[in-house]
Amino acid sequence: MKRITLLACITIFMSLVLGSCSKDSDATPDQKIPDDLSVPYIAMKVDGKWWISEKSKMDKTITFYVSGMKSSNTNDYSIKLHASSTNNFDKDFEVFSGNWSIPAMVKVGTYNFPISNNYSYVTQMGYYKPIEGSNTKILEKTAESENKFPGGPFKINITQAKILPNTPNQAFIQGTFEGQLKKKDGTVVKITEGHFKSMYLDN
Repeated sequence: MKRITLLACITIFMSLVLGSCSKDSDATPDQKIPDDLSVPYIAMKVDGKWWISEKSKMDKTITFYVSGMKSSNTNDYSIKLHASSTNNFDKDFEVFSGNWSIPAMVKVGTYNFPISNNYSYVTQMGYYKPIEGSNTKILEKTAESENKFPGGPFKINITQAKILPNTPNQAFIQGTFEGQLKKKDGTVVKITEGHFKSMYLDN
């Protein structure tokens, strides 16, 4: 009788443990990135979960950027990534926006930020919040790295960069990126396996 009672207790205990593991697994599913993302796109892991934005699926009222830029009035150069999630990511991290100053027009190679005191950069995540009594929305930041040197770290590796004759101040780019942001409470948000591609590039 004691043996039967012990076996019953063990069975109940294992059921509870396995049930708990199953719930944990369901709460954090292993996301897989599609093989056929439509160009242009930005994709990255935010604390281990895939955040994806495909321009073709994005809200048309939100700006989408994957480009290298030169200011039309000054010799200021930058890499710009800006988009909102199209894979139903957590609302608090719906928007990703990065603007990194660089010494010259973007080219193939690796950029480690911060570069120096002379080059600032802004990297943010958050969501668009309507302004009361207006049709305008502003970005409510939930995590950021918005500093001049020695902020960071953030790394961008450009694998393709193409300037077309009719767009001399814009480069269409492809590459990878990784880095860190911080929430208001100081919690680190890790950006890993980031990659992006704009139009008019080779396969």
